[in-house]
Amino acid sequence: MGFVLFIGADTLYGIRVANETYAAGTMMDPPWAIAALLWAAAALRAPRPARPSRPYGWSMLVVPSAFVLSALGLLVVGTRHPLPISSVVLASLTVLAGLVRAGITFHDVQSLAHSREQARTDELTGLGNRRRFHELAEARLAALKDGERLAVLLLDLDRFKEVNDALGHSVGDRLLVQVGERLAAQLRACDVLVRLG
Repeated sequence: MGFVLFIGADTLYGIRVANETYAAGTMMDPPWAIAALLWAAAALRAPRPARPSRPYGWSMLVVPSAFVLSALGLLVVGTRHPLPISSVVLASLTVLAGLVRAGITFHDVQSLAHSREQARTDELTGLGNRRRFHELAEARLAALKDGERLAVLLLDLDRFKEVNDALGHSVGDRLLVQVGERLAAQLRACDVLVRLG
C-alpha cells in the first residue's frame, strides 16, 4: 500500500508540475509521509510463512484448461454463427498458447524425472547410489511378508587405493566401471546393485 500511495502521489505531483499548478504545503504533501510510515509498519511486521512460489499438481492446470476450453467453445460456435474476426483470432491464440504451455509442462516433467533419476544414480558407474539403496531397502523391508527374508551383500575392493596411487584415478575409475558391469551381468531380475562409496 505504501508503494501504491507513493506512486499515486508522484503521478499527481508530475501532472501538477507539468500543468504548473503545484503548490508546496498543500494536501499533496502528506501522502509521501504516510507511504513512508506504511513501509516502516511493513518492516516491523513478522514475515509470513513461506508458500510455494507456484501451485503444484492438478490445481495448476485448472485456469489454463478453462481458458483453452472456452476458446475452443468459441471457435465451435463460430462455425455456426458469424463472429468478429478479433474473437476468432483471440480464441485461436488462446488455443495456441495452451498447446505451448502443454509442451513446456511436458518438458518440465521430463526434466524433473531426469533430475530425480540423476539424484539416485552414481555418476561414474551408472549404478544406483546410497540414496537409491536406502529407498529400495526401506521399500523392500516394508513389503516383506512373514517368513520371507532379505539379504544384503557388501563387497569391498582390497587395495583399491593402491591402484589409484600407482596407476592414477582414471584407471581406478575404469576398474570400478568394469567391476560394476561384471557384477551386474550376474544378477537375477529381483537383485539390485548399487555403489555406496
